[in-house]
Amino acid sequence: MQASNSPCDYLVETVPANAGELIERSDGSDELYGKSIVYYAAVLGKANKISEWVQNADWATLDPEILSGAVIAGRPNVVNALLQAGASPDWQDASGMTPLLAAASCERSDMVALLIDAGANIQTPNKDGLDPMLQAITLGDLDTIEILLESGFDLSQARLANGLGPMDIAQLTENEEVINTLSRYLP
Repeated sequence: MQASNSPCDYLVETVPANAGELIERSDGSDELYGKSIVYYAAVLGKANKISEWVQNADWATLDPEILSGAVIAGRPNVVNALLQAGASPDWQDASGMTPLLAAASCERSDMVALLIDAGANIQTPNKDGLDPMLQAITLGDLDTIEILLESGFDLSQARLANGLGPMDIAQLTENEEVINTLSRYLP
């Protein structure tokens, strides 16, 4: 497991112990405890296996959690392999979670930058209106906030389902650095 300080480092620990053995002998079509073996390979950082399995993948039939799992686990080689094979950086799961929102939720600013460079829509919220900016503000993740703002994030378009916007959330968290950063970008 790679060294990191992400609050989502637990994900690798949730991979079943026998997944590694199955990954090595699989053709990519196996499942283990309701998840595809491709998902476990993505989380474990098996970029070569991912590249082998997804060359001719029908992306509409694959689990969107594969890309988000690689993002959450901090696996840039796997994320790049999936994107190069045709996975969308805007792939959404049933709750509307995108890989970019997953990266922001785990304070993985490196993954945020990688996905933006790959063309991810920085404004896309989940079904509750939570977008990468609102999540970064909630967590006080200044690196992600700066990356999103420098990439053109429109603060006026961000609203939770309850109507709270970026400055509302920043003020609720009482994080002066975040408030000051956002103030520089608001009219």
